Amino acid sequence: MKLLISIVTHNQASLVQSLLDSIDLFLKSELHEVLIVITENDLYDHNLNSKNFKVTHINNLRKKGFGDNHNSVFEKFDSDFFFIVNPDIILKEEFNLDLIVEHLVEKEIDISSPQVFNNEGIVEDYKRADLSFLNLCKRKLLNNNLENFDWLAGMFLIIKSDSFRKMKGFDTNYFMYVEDCDLCMRAREAGLRINDIDDFSVVHNARRSSANNIEHLIWHISSILRYWFIRKVTRIINYKN
Repeated sequence: MKLLISIVTHNQASLVQSLLDSIDLFLKSELHEVLIVITENDLYDHNLNSKNFKVTHINNLRKKGFGDNHNSVFEKFDSDFFFIVNPDIILKEEFNLDLIVEHLVEKEIDISSPQVFNNEGIVEDYKRADLSFLNLCKRKLLNNNLENFDWLAGMFLIIKSDSFRKMKGFDTNYFMYVEDCDLCMRAREAGLRINDIDDFSVVHNARRSSANNIEHLIWHISSILRYWFIRKVTRIINYKN
């Protein structure tokens, strides 16, 4: 099978190289063809490479959002499984792609994620409830990781390519935020299976850009408002039908 790993960076060369170094140390696959595609939204660095896996670089002529960038990579390269990996992810233990693919095929899981920890070894809130106002408040106050969750955060997603194609990828009308929630919720409504993988984990050094950057904060809020509006309209349409 062809495994496509998409990494989008915004002038984050040191982060991406650390990720690639950890991939060289811990990523294993004897059965599958692995291609890593690095999309640079800002400054282009040709020196970002892996010792063990093929790396292709894309340099944007204009800045794109999270979903738009990953959709573009998906459309350019053939794959059976599509890995979406944030640049602030690090592998710190063996990550066996052969076992992961076997598990996803056997369990018929369409969208998945490894367990995600922070640098202190605490589980991140990568499994989340639907983006209602009440759930957002609970997440800020409790910062809890859910067993019964609605969607998986886009810091590290593994998606069957046929399923991603069926969903027509991310909704590019969002910009930088909420694309992951929207994709998972649409997938659930389409009857696709979403679950995380117990036996594999990664470390996430969260940037939290929207908390420190007014432009990112505006994008985040506008994406949430758009999501609420679309969900409300969808519920009205479904109720009438």
